Amino acid sequence: MNIQHARSMDTTKATELLKHIQPYEFAVIVTHDTPDADGIAASWAIKRLIDEETTCETRVIARGEILRSENRRLIELLEPPIEMLDEYFVVSNVALIFVDCEPNSSRHLIDSQLFDPLAVIHHHTLPTINDLHSRPLVLDVRTEVSSASAIAASYLIELEIEPGEKLATALLYGIRSETKGCNPAYEAFDRSVLEWLMTRANLSMLGDIENAPLSAEYFGDFAKALLSCTLYGDTAFCMLPQTSCPETIGEVADLLIRREGLKQVLCAAVHNHRILLSVRTEPGGGNAVALLDQTIKGLGHAAGHPNRASATLTDRSEGLQIAESLRDVLLSRWLKACSVQYIDSEHLVRRNQPG
Repeated sequence: MNIQHARSMDTTKATELLKHIQPYEFAVIVTHDTPDADGIAASWAIKRLIDEETTCETRVIARGEILRSENRRLIELLEPPIEMLDEYFVVSNVALIFVDCEPNSSRHLIDSQLFDPLAVIHHHTLPTINDLHSRPLVLDVRTEVSSASAIAASYLIELEIEPGEKLATALLYGIRSETKGCNPAYEAFDRSVLEWLMTRANLSMLGDIENAPLSAEYFGDFAKALLSCTLYGDTAFCMLPQTSCPETIGEVADLLIRREGLKQVLCAAVHNHRILLSVRTEPGGGNAVALLDQTIKGLGHAAGHPNRASATLTDRSEGLQIAESLRDVLLSRWLKACSVQYIDSEHLVRRNQPG
């Protein structure tokens, strides 16, 4: 099989990581809180690489809960070696490797003000990477790539390490979950990685994960989202009072952008007193990261890709829903960022009128 495209993007990153990890006895791979399939799979792949090529003792750690039904099913079927911890104390001679995770943020277990990462492997822009004490020895940030899973899989390809059926399935789902609903135009790199994984993954398990049973709360969140969504021409604004699962926000945005005639969608909600936002755009709808950055300027930082972005606001919600004043600010900024004048709006779902 031709995997030259996967090799051609960067054929040294896996070798570079292994070179810098040699002096260490321990390697701890950190992914973000409430990890998604991409973070779980990519971290697992980096652990496989280190386990195969070094004598380091390795761990994959994250904080919080795995909430999304598909991700819980992935854990059940594929048994990835991820430890969900409340806290972690860094020991001496440990290599910290951040995967699908920005070191200089509060959304992981490690205090980056006290400990410098050896490596960062990510597919989102890292706006605060220069604020770290020292630059990571391995900084592999590829915003043009679909997912951290694709990057991590390329490390295995580089050194011709077979992932095994379960890891290959996890990586394949990690890529698919990151591109779902965004009409991706895969680059040659992504296509080559997908081709390599398709011959190694268990497609029956993949189907089982993608069709995991959904909770009653999930459908309640979706119904509220559809009823609260307002359209302003080719732009949508959706503000849920709250959500039981943070990833529902992105899934709602994925669905809404498919509505005929829409080019930009913003969806937001409160989860555990944190205000989360997701943006999706169609071709001609602008850069999702730039639009979200303009909307939340001074309130947080956006990360993502040209057609999909997300953010967590710095301030926590005082209640179980977004304050009306903040909602008005976000709406005004969102419409301005999308160059939409205040025009007559309409509800996405038209409620039946009595009589």
